[in-house]
Amino acid sequence: MYLFFLSVVFGYSNGNYLLSKPPDPQHSLSCCLNSVIDDFQETNLIYAINVDLQLEKPVIRLDLNTGRLIWFKIERSEVCIVNLRNGSDLNGVLKKLRKNQLINPRSNFIVVVDKIDRSLFATAANFFIKRLLVVENGQKVYSYQPYLYESADHPSVDFFHWATCSSDGLIKHSKSTDGLPKKWKNTTIQALNNLVPPYSICPKCRSDRGIEIEAFDIIAQHLQFKVNYTREGFDYWGSKIDGSYSHILGDLEEHRGDMTIGVFHSKFEEHLDFDMSYTYMEDGTRWLVPKARILPYWKRISLIFSKEVYLSIFFSVAIMMVVCHILYNISYSSTWILLYQILLEYSLNKMPAFRIVIIVWTCCCLILSTMFKSKLIDTMSKNSYERQIDSLGDIVASKLHIIIDHDIAKFYDYQTNSDEEYVRKNYEFCPDPRICITRTAFEQDCVTIDFQRSNEFFLPQYVDPNGDVLLHLFKTPIFPVHIHLFFVKGYPIFPQIDQLLMRLRSNGVIEHLYDKAGYNARMAMSKKSKFSVEVLGLKQMQMAFLLWGVGIGASVLVFIIEYLTEIGE
Repeated sequence: MYLFFLSVVFGYSNGNYLLSKPPDPQHSLSCCLNSVIDDFQETNLIYAINVDLQLEKPVIRLDLNTGRLIWFKIERSEVCIVNLRNGSDLNGVLKKLRKNQLINPRSNFIVVVDKIDRSLFATAANFFIKRLLVVENGQKVYSYQPYLYESADHPSVDFFHWATCSSDGLIKHSKSTDGLPKKWKNTTIQALNNLVPPYSICPKCRSDRGIEIEAFDIIAQHLQFKVNYTREGFDYWGSKIDGSYSHILGDLEEHRGDMTIGVFHSKFEEHLDFDMSYTYMEDGTRWLVPKARILPYWKRISLIFSKEVYLSIFFSVAIMMVVCHILYNISYSSTWILLYQILLEYSLNKMPAFRIVIIVWTCCCLILSTMFKSKLIDTMSKNSYERQIDSLGDIVASKLHIIIDHDIAKFYDYQTNSDEEYVRKNYEFCPDPRICITRTAFEQDCVTIDFQRSNEFFLPQYVDPNGDVLLHLFKTPIFPVHIHLFFVKGYPIFPQIDQLLMRLRSNGVIEHLYDKAGYNARMAMSKKSKFSVEVLGLKQMQMAFLLWGVGIGASVLVFIIEYLTEIGE
């Protein structure tokens, strides 16, 4: 009787059965998750959603119903555990996680369910989650190979039994599935392209597609995927407002496309919300203002000498008159007429007594006359311009309309001087950059902004009939523009594309495309440098004839006065 009691207490009998406390499902699940996590190489940062289990490694528990975490803003997940046993929907969970900057779709995802379902893998593939392990009942672990058939837009959702959790640890039944295809023959990338020449001109044309499109064509040909450019017009790139992006970046955030192309550049948090490529092209956002107006010919004479030179000549003549009057007792009028004749290179009837003074004055006048005539010829035969607007202070002083987009205006939110404050408070929104640039060129009542290479590309359209450019681009940029490709977070082809972009840059392909883009500007400027004979017309000589007419009129007036005076006597 005593032995039987012991056998019941310790759970042992001749039938080899064990009477003990049934295993705890939570404990079994914790052991299974610990075994799976130990199999990963990178487990420093583990995020858990709806998981209330005791795990061996520290985890950060995320509550999807609260705001964003700020303490771990830079640290992206290496392992993400999602518990769906409480009735949660994987699609709803991933939609919320998609906007969380902490979650990396390329990390290892562990999904805990009561029963395996094919739809789980289809949902994960829609969010480009490749490293997915689904734990069923804390025992069986399943996985899949979404890009087995070289397709990112139609991934495979066939799952297989990857491992089994046991008391001895993780028993694997299949090898790791981390590899990606080297080619993507069955993939078509949906590109949200913006039309910004010369970067993106006509993506669907056979020629003149744009330098960014041509660079991406090289990558597409190498990786053997196709590209569908979905947009046919210009739109603003977009910025983050109240936690969501606007315009084209907003479409990318909502997975309406796979990537963006067309002078997309990081402004604030784009590198955290998207997969951002290597900086493979650069440009600059610069102020674009009307070219200074051509001075009328009658104003150009005042530009031959400065005011200081004219005043120096006047005082020199006055001093010479005083010296001659004091030393040689010659009247002021006679000295003035004599010095004026020498200044105009008029010959004298006889040499006066003060020869040394005359010789010095003659040498001075020869230099002044030669310089005056050479400068006069140059000024009257070439265009001279009014003062060019070339700084932010000049823009404010000109009182021209400032027409820019909201993103440029944000750059002046933290203004450091009164000019920047004026721009921020008085700017007008520009609905289309090309319309604003055309207005700046031909109406010349406003200023706007443009990319340097875009300005060079369109330069032939903004010249007058004489070939003179109607616009002036500032030399100093408002801010440099580092051009990237943006992809949906986790897009599988992104790492290969990013590496190929670096190779294109290092091998000189991008520099070649830069030279190609600058061809229009070189052709436009070369038109002014062609050899031609410029004949001076009446327009150039109108000042000379005007002075001649004034002289004739004055002579006639003097004649009439003398005639009337003589008759009166």
